[in-house]
Amino acid sequence: MVNIAAQLTLLTFSFPAIVAAAGVLGLGGQVIKLSGDAAMQIDVPDERRGQVFAFQDALFNATFVGSLTLAAAVLPFDGVSHPLVVAGAGLYLVAIGAVYAFYARGTAAADASDRYGG
Repeated sequence: MVNIAAQLTLLTFSFPAIVAAAGVLGLGGQVIKLSGDAAMQIDVPDERRGQVFAFQDALFNATFVGSLTLAAAVLPFDGVSHPLVVAGAGLYLVAIGAVYAFYARGTAAADASDRYGG
């Protein structure tokens, strides 16, 4: 939710807000990536871990470059696009919803397994 607030502060297009939002969004992105790395380290068997980390890093870097390329393609020449800022906040909301749905489903399955001895 902090990243959504930081993203929406970009709507002001003031330099201090952009600098602050860049710091918050950068920190948030690194926390998310480190959380994913930790989860993979726990869930991936030792013999596959290197391959999975290499694939995950390549995928992360490709999506980062792809998103920059897409933004450069759709931004006007003055660099000001309110819809793009709102779309970024919307993507954060979609990701939060997807993670919540995934973990809610996993928790429900684990509860059912515990309850019925599965």
